[in-house]
Amino acid sequence: MTKTIYSKFILLFCFFITTQELVAQQLPLFTQYRENQALLNPASVHTDFISQSFLTPNNAIGLSYRHQWAGIRDAPRTFTGRYEHIFYDYNMLIGGAFIKDDTGPTGITGGYFRYAYQIELGSYSFLSIGMSTGFLQYRYQSEKGVLRDPGDLTGLTNYNATFGEFTLGAFYKGEFGNDDKLYGGLSFPQLATFTITSTEEGAKANRVPHIYGLIGMYKSVSDALGGIYIEPSMWIKYAGNAPVNIDTNIRFQITENFYIGTGYAIDFADKVRGNNFHMEAGVLLYTSDISIAKIGYGFDRSITTFGPRLGATHEINLTYTWEN
Repeated sequence: MTKTIYSKFILLFCFFITTQELVAQQLPLFTQYRENQALLNPASVHTDFISQSFLTPNNAIGLSYRHQWAGIRDAPRTFTGRYEHIFYDYNMLIGGAFIKDDTGPTGITGGYFRYAYQIELGSYSFLSIGMSTGFLQYRYQSEKGVLRDPGDLTGLTNYNATFGEFTLGAFYKGEFGNDDKLYGGLSFPQLATFTITSTEEGAKANRVPHIYGLIGMYKSVSDALGGIYIEPSMWIKYAGNAPVNIDTNIRFQITENFYIGTGYAIDFADKVRGNNFHMEAGVLLYTSDISIAKIGYGFDRSITTFGPRLGATHEINLTYTWEN
């Protein structure tokens, strides 16, 4: 977020080439952020559940791959995996997630377990409170580093350490009108803060708490062609000493088997600035009335008016939901 085009690099790379303390957006970005809510908010319920009958299906498994700034050597690559199961009889959700995020010489690999309890507020609405905990491994490969000072001992030293991770969140889903649905959530990732300190020269980088907000709705347009709806949504991100960043998106379900979407990202620093334009499209394949396979593609392009204009970003998402 602090100059979004740099945010993925400054967590660890700059840490190893400077003695200054760093604070910025430190977690991976997503174009199809609704598909990765299991990583962003432990209380969330997958949007595929929300868009249908709400009662079924009760399982979701998914994989995502994101290649940011394609064409640039050692550009960020993020791979995620996730699973969640809803126990409707007990009003609770359990799940797990995996992430591998690499940017040049730095990398993060980790896994999470999450639990959420759902409080029924009505026939088709609930409030979910959840938490996730896990471990992240941070690494720096000195042979891939490009140093400001060739003799910098810090940058010539490999780094590998594992730290705990803890996140709290809340999520709401409600139904109103003619099968219209509203959802939203608030989460606090990276609550288990710590400082990564160089053993050579005392340089350090702080891991700081983040605040994520999500709001969206499904607006039914027509029952023709298997159902048509519009889904506007917004992902709000904040980290200490970094500007607020907002991803806005609107998805249009053209038929029951196909959707398209577009969006725009802005941040609020000294003034409001546009950062990225993105598009998405997806196909839904029904293996039964309540079992769905989804293939989604997201595309990002930096259109910022400051700094270098980096390459395009591509993101692939695979999701399967079913009942058992």
